[in-house]
Amino acid sequence: MRLSYWGFIILFIGSACAPYQDPSVVASAPTLEQDLAELSPMRSSFSKTMNEETVDQWALSYMAKGATILPPGRTSISSRGEIVSWIRRLLDQYRIEHFQLTTEEVVTGDYTFEKGVYLLEASQQESGQKIQERGKFLFIWRRGAEGRWEGAHVSWNSDGYWP
Repeated sequence: MRLSYWGFIILFIGSACAPYQDPSVVASAPTLEQDLAELSPMRSSFSKTMNEETVDQWALSYMAKGATILPPGRTSISSRGEIVSWIRRLLDQYRIEHFQLTTEEVVTGDYTFEKGVYLLEASQQESGQKIQERGKFLFIWRRGAEGRWEGAHVSWNSDGYWP
């Protein structure tokens, strides 16, 4: 009898400690399917703009103002303007021939963690020398104040040389 009394007390205290969730907030929270449906075109358009060499315009549209890019072997790039400038320098040096992503997303509240692998085929503008680059990346999206997804952090690790 005494053991079941303590079991009831522990169950009662444990349930009292559960976080309260306002039903109106839970009902209005976007579903996972909605989040993935919003992120999918952003990812597709990234690959498209890389192939068209207009990715700097993509960055202006989808990167948060305070986004950070962490390129391998380089210092962090920490504003949308710096990101676009860095991309523009890359595209001035290389002609993109093919770019492809394979991804997996994990949505958790106001953040999405997108990990995957990439393949980049390009040639140097001056010499025409071809490069093929494979690597891994992590892209962190955050839901902005207006509920729109924005790129917050990008980090990647190439399997070989990166310009």
